[in-house]
Amino acid sequence: MRITVSHNKSPLEVRRSIDKSLDDIFTGLPIGPVQITDEKRTWNGSTMNFNFNARAAFMVVPISGIVIVEDHLVTLDVELPGFLNKLIPEEKMKSAVEGKVRGLLT
Repeated sequence: MRITVSHNKSPLEVRRSIDKSLDDIFTGLPIGPVQITDEKRTWNGSTMNFNFNARAAFMVVPISGIVIVEDHLVTLDVELPGFLNKLIPEEKMKSAVEGKVRGLLT
């Protein structure tokens, strides 16, 4: 799932916001209350690699991806397990994540 959002902040401000609030982006997804566990993230310049387990009800869903911060764009490329699309349409997940990212950047 790829999401690109424009912004008017400095890349440094955006990196700080994303780094501080990555958990918040994924905790309000349309699969119910989500607990983030086993989180790892590393920055290499303007690119963050991340992975974690999202626990919701009886499920543990591994999620990984990258965040690329450019001068006026932020791109999230998130790898979701295939079975998740059978439970929740990707467009619904994409819309929820995009809304959270936009909220961080305003």
